[in-house]
Amino acid sequence: MITIKENFLPQKMIEDIALHIKEKIQSNSFAWMRSHSVDNIVHEGSTSFNMTLIDEFNEELKKLIVEVDPRLKDYDFKSYVYLWNRNSMLDWHDDMGYGASATVYLNHDWDFNDGGLFLYRDSTLGKIIAEEPNYNKMILINRMEKPVMHSVTSITPWAKQTRVTLQIRATNV
Repeated sequence: MITIKENFLPQKMIEDIALHIKEKIQSNSFAWMRSHSVDNIVHEGSTSFNMTLIDEFNEELKKLIVEVDPRLKDYDFKSYVYLWNRNSMLDWHDDMGYGASATVYLNHDWDFNDGGLFLYRDSTLGKIIAEEPNYNKMILINRMEKPVMHSVTSITPWAKQTRVTLQIRATNV
């Protein structure tokens, strides 16, 4: 099941996450992982993307997501910031291993011509639906009823900025 919510995060929380990332970078206590650690999802030939864990925000994010889908109240949450480089993308997958996952888009002026569209297969309609990565839009995928096949289109080589997302994963306790 897909749930989409515009203006998901309070602006103060977005600012706090940005400040937290900046402080971690400046303190040299920051570690980025490369997308090559995401098994069987990154398409061969895709440029890697970078990600870092931000556990400090898990409880606040959980509260916001549970407001959208109360069925997730007993799940554990992990949060990451992803930096999507030009030519990075994700192949079709269903987030096996997670009860739910969410993406929040953090670029103010992302142009859909720069790629990075979220695609998902709507089995009810029998169609593939594309969602633009608009600022502070949250897309929640809940696998409780059934998995949802989805992907992310390639960031174009001419994208004017690095695409930034907040990724939130929920696992059953």
